[in-house]
Amino acid sequence: MLAQEPADLWVLPEFFQTGYLFQKKQEVEKLAEEIPNGQTTQFLIEQAKRHNTTIVAGLAERDGDKFYNSAVCVNGAKGFLGKYRKIHLFDREKLFFELGDMPFSVIDLGTFKLGIMICFDWIYPEAARSLAVQ
Repeated sequence: MLAQEPADLWVLPEFFQTGYLFQKKQEVEKLAEEIPNGQTTQFLIEQAKRHNTTIVAGLAERDGDKFYNSAVCVNGAKGFLGKYRKIHLFDREKLFFELGDMPFSVIDLGTFKLGIMICFDWIYPEAARSLAVQ
């Protein structure tokens, strides 16, 4: 798809590589990956380089014995640019994931700036506001 529809920015959904509906924590433990050294992030970096684009993608992150609902930002020229861990968990997500421990931040891509929120974060206006003032 990247080759057929070139774009400066591709945004993939929350948990794009695993699906969203986890039933047991063991599923998260099996599928979560380290960022940025995990297989999925490395694949996204390769694709961003190959297609000279920026990709934002949601995935389950493993950090030691903790799990986060995260999004990565990768770029063809610079590789891994950063990640965001979802702060406002929804419903059953609280059974499997830790609250995000990183502030909302903006990534400067030169031609535009990018702020990341994941799903339920949008319901809290201060999330978007904090990105807008940056």
